[in-house]
Amino acid sequence: MTADKHQPAVDTTGDQPIKHHHHAHHDAPHGIKAASHEAYDRSTTNIASLNETHAEHKGKKKDGNQITPDKPLTGLDDPRIEKAHAAPKHTADAKAVAAAPTGDAAPAPRAKAEVEKVEVRLGHKKDDPPANYLIDKHGHITEQRSPDTKLNHADKAVSIEVEAGAKLTKEQQAALDGLTKAVKKDYPETKDVQVSSEMQDVLDRTAAGPRLPDIDPKERGGGVGTPHGPKDWGSHAGNRGGNGGHVPSAAEARARGDEVPFSAPVDWSKLPHGLDRNNQTDRIAALISSNEGKPTSINWNDNGAGVSVGMFQANQRKGELPKLFADFANTPEGYDVLVEIFGAAMAAKIKANPEIIRGLNFNPHNELGKGLMALVQNPAFQQLQLDQVRAKIQEAAPIAQSHGVTSEAGVALVADLINQFGEGGANRFLGAADRVSGQEEKARAIARAVHANSKYGGRYLADMQKMDSAGLSFDHTYNV
Repeated sequence: MTADKHQPAVDTTGDQPIKHHHHAHHDAPHGIKAASHEAYDRSTTNIASLNETHAEHKGKKKDGNQITPDKPLTGLDDPRIEKAHAAPKHTADAKAVAAAPTGDAAPAPRAKAEVEKVEVRLGHKKDDPPANYLIDKHGHITEQRSPDTKLNHADKAVSIEVEAGAKLTKEQQAALDGLTKAVKKDYPETKDVQVSSEMQDVLDRTAAGPRLPDIDPKERGGGVGTPHGPKDWGSHAGNRGGNGGHVPSAAEARARGDEVPFSAPVDWSKLPHGLDRNNQTDRIAALISSNEGKPTSINWNDNGAGVSVGMFQANQRKGELPKLFADFANTPEGYDVLVEIFGAAMAAKIKANPEIIRGLNFNPHNELGKGLMALVQNPAFQQLQLDQVRAKIQEAAPIAQSHGVTSEAGVALVADLINQFGEGGANRFLGAADRVSGQEEKARAIARAVHANSKYGGRYLADMQKMDSAGLSFDHTYNV
């Protein structure tokens, strides 16, 4: 799927919309929730978890109406798409059609050129307009309302409603991917896929896949592992600790004997310049954050490399956490916050010599750890993280372009790669793009090179699967 403009729906877990002025359009996401958060349907009813879905489906005979990766959807005329019934499936849909806006008493014909986007949402809320398609928990697709009709003059979207749990099943993934591609093929003016915040969380958790339980923490990016002065920080240092960039789940942390990672809701509206899904750079930032964590995420033990913090998991001992503290300390507001949280003496030390961060003992049971938990919830500290991710992306773009990678999706993959391995480490894999042509082919060659030569490579293959849902296209050039 592709999404140029994501826009949030109501966030039932506490994370707030990025841009409230877009809210009415049900576009798509912003904050990336932790995997432990519950997914909710649009009636705010708790949806069955993935395991429950499997349990319910287990033992049921497979039918020929299912879309699978081996049997992809052929188009909107595929016989496996159940055609619209006389009335919409949801009662709320029926009422919405009956009570169409003034001037549109009933759905009106719509020309193919009038469809400009696809909207994907999780479940159904009473105020949602009727969806064109429903994907149920077994991956079956039902056409509830013809995409050739519009509810009102402003209706320019084909809407897809997905009944899902914490993750999508393989059948749902195949159905959603195939249906989105089919809509874009049948309606050539369709450029964007806009995903609700709840749906984006499900997509992110699905794409993340299984996490590696035991990783050798020695392999790191170029320039990492040595002290860095302010001029050497940035893309020269990678942040990859032993977990390959993921914040481990609570269960994974307990299994390793580590402290459970910390995460808190993010109110993006409190940031002066929060994520804007209409912006290429911010869509890439959201992709990186979906792989790493929220601005409030703390991994207390990144496989022996100390804590890793925030949107790009700035690592304490081998990465950029000292720089993050230094940059914050060198702003008037940031220094005051550090004084308030850690005390005047510690704040002064951090500002004078941020490298002391590498030797501090942060854990959730001591004052330093409690201070860190308070710090990541500060909007100014969150804004700094977002600004630094934006800067990383801008720095990564020329590096990507030197290998012929110019698309926004390709730059996104390279930026994510450099964040983890550092520029020097990433260069080991970027040369793979020089041997192929085509933007998607170049990105895929890089992802395969990482997969073939690093234990962390699965992440970048997953990136390739997430580009559409993140609103990143191989057809659009990244504009530095």
